[in-house]
Amino acid sequence: MRLDYIDEFVVLAKTGNYQRAANILYISQSSLSKHIKSMEAELGNELFLRTTRRIELSPFGTSFLPYAEQIAALNEDFHREMIRHQEKSSSRIVISMLPMESMYRITDAVIQFQKENPRFHVDIIEGNSEECRQMLRDGKCDLSFVRDLAGTVQDDNGLYIMPYMNDPMVAMLPKTHPLASRKSIRIEELKGNSFILLQQTTLAYHICISLCREAGFEPRIAFTVSHGDTLADLVNDGMGISLLTMVPAAYLLKSNSTLVEIVPKVNVEVRILYRQETLENPAAASFLHFIEQHMHARRH
Repeated sequence: MRLDYIDEFVVLAKTGNYQRAANILYISQSSLSKHIKSMEAELGNELFLRTTRRIELSPFGTSFLPYAEQIAALNEDFHREMIRHQEKSSSRIVISMLPMESMYRITDAVIQFQKENPRFHVDIIEGNSEECRQMLRDGKCDLSFVRDLAGTVQDDNGLYIMPYMNDPMVAMLPKTHPLASRKSIRIEELKGNSFILLQQTTLAYHICISLCREAGFEPRIAFTVSHGDTLADLVNDGMGISLLTMVPAAYLLKSNSTLVEIVPKVNVEVRILYRQETLENPAAASFLHFIEQHMHARRH
């Protein structure tokens, strides 16, 4: 039985007049009459006793009315909650991003967006690039900031990519290292060094292994660590060297270490990933437009 017909029955029962009920419901009197007859046919009982002056509830209609009122009230509460939920969803954006977002000024961009769009609410979830991708695929966020080696395309079928910025790879060396005074070095010149790398789940780890192998050698890994600060401390103490991207490396750099450019240049690209349905969320669509303008202003 259609819920809107039950709503109409309740209104008609309270007014006792088809014309007044139809006016309240914004439907024609003939349509209301057809809907009531449809309900009676489905229920197998008359709901109203029709007279020439007014209509009155039948005994069955009188018994049915309190249940119909409860159903109508629940239906109204349901629609009110759905509208509230839709309004909340359309004003909320969930962003997954790397723990180093502040280094890339992503946090600054989010704060500025929030200031310019106070009606929108932003939730931030942190994770590595693969975790951010998976959250996006699972619908747990509206868009994700991830890092990938520039020029490569991951298995991001169904996801749209917006480039955000490039971050070149550099070598972090103790100042006592023979190559520390150089302006640039080639990967093959690092053969035989002890490497200190972030853990195997990180992009930096896989890029380092790949670059060394392309240069014809297997890196000798002395340490793998979970945190960048620990890595920087070990390099600073002369325990080895590391390969990182420039932005986090400059942020982590200690007093007894230095950064040297890698040639040929190897760029890591910070990207924004999003789904087609992301654009249906006004908050998320506004954020993507804001980022486009932010990047344009940064380039000029």
